[in-house]
Amino acid sequence: MSENCGISGLSDAGIRALLQREIDKHSSRAAFARANGYSKRYLNYVMSGRRPPTVEMLSALGFEKQRVYVRKNEVDNSVLTLIYR
Repeated sequence: MSENCGISGLSDAGIRALLQREIDKHSSRAAFARANGYSKRYLNYVMSGRRPPTVEMLSALGFEKQRVYVRKNEVDNSVLTLIYR
């Protein structure tokens, strides 16, 4: 079992912000999606918060999906980790 008590993660909004930086390097979301083999529709869903980023998207940003449990009232919500249900 692996433990990571010094968690360094991002919220969904943080991941979307990093993804937007990568998109900005292209002429459009469609161009970014095409260049990276993503569906334009799914990319738009991710960017609007309607769908989670794919494993490939996270990996390209240097992240991976993990489930994290935190104690109530001990977390600063502005610095939450990446959490998926």
